[in-house]
Amino acid sequence: MPEKRAKTPKPEKRREAAETEIEKEAHELAKEEAQEKAEEEAPTPPEEEEIGAAEEEIGEAAEEIQAEEAAEELVEEIEKEAPPIPELVEEMEKEELKEAKKPPAGEKKKKVKKLLPKTELPPPEIKIKEKKEREEKKEEKIPKRRIRAMAKEARVAAPIPETAIKKTTIPIITPEETPPQPLQQIPPTPPEEIPPPTEAKEKPPAPKPETAPPTPPREHLVWAIAHIYSSYNNCMVHVTDITGAQTYSRGSGGMFVDAGRLEPTPYAAGRSASYAMEIAKERGVNAVHIKVRAPGGGRAKTPGPGTQAAIRAIARSGVRIGRIEDVTPSAHDGTRKPGGRRGRRV
Repeated sequence: MPEKRAKTPKPEKRREAAETEIEKEAHELAKEEAQEKAEEEAPTPPEEEEIGAAEEEIGEAAEEIQAEEAAEELVEEIEKEAPPIPELVEEMEKEELKEAKKPPAGEKKKKVKKLLPKTELPPPEIKIKEKKEREEKKEEKIPKRRIRAMAKEARVAAPIPETAIKKTTIPIITPEETPPQPLQQIPPTPPEEIPPPTEAKEKPPAPKPETAPPTPPREHLVWAIAHIYSSYNNCMVHVTDITGAQTYSRGSGGMFVDAGRLEPTPYAAGRSASYAMEIAKERGVNAVHIKVRAPGGGRAKTPGPGTQAAIRAIARSGVRIGRIEDVTPSAHDGTRKPGGRRGRRV
């Protein structure tokens, strides 16, 4: 006969058995936790606390006593080995005396007025004389503008010395040297009688000198164009020849500043302009036309903050300046401006 198989429990019964076991374990765990909390929260008796505090105080006092005894023993050993020095003892006594003489902290020291010996004062006449001498010695502070004006007046009013006139006079060569003749004295006419008008005689032309003085040669000017592009992001200076095809030198704010936000500043613009002009001067440029340009078009029409500094740096470089033009490009109905209908939202 084949063996009969054991009946397997239904899934519902198995589930109920597992739930009952889980509930039993949870109940036991809750009991254990409640017992542990009760033991921790149980108040300790006051007698045990007092005994613990007393024991701690006794231990601290014993440690202090031991430390004091050890220090006293060390001091006694040192005194036995090395006798006290008389100089140190005297200093200690002096310090003790000073501390004893000092008044307590609450009291203030009384100020003692020292009587100085009386000196004989000078008479008032001598004082007045000394005061006048001091006033005479004092130099009045004259402003620089006034000093310059006084110097100019002195130059104009000063007579020219005879020696300078002799040196600077140019001899005029005449065809016939004639001896000087005495001037004829004309009798004064009476106020009532008016002399008839006389026709002015034409004077003969003065004889021209044989050789005219040489005229100084004109300065040889080498013209160039300094293109300054200045915006709120950078400032660039570009020096070219008159045609704009040949570049002499270039400079920008980023060459002299580390941060990008400092590139359009006047400092960076001035440095870049002076750098570009130094190189251009080395290549023979001594006169410049300036052309200033902003971004233009659909963007900003006004140049950036470094424009004025760049122009001043070019002027200080010792170069002759010709025209200063604004060559910002303007849009004649070009592309639409960036930013949209409602503008750029920051």
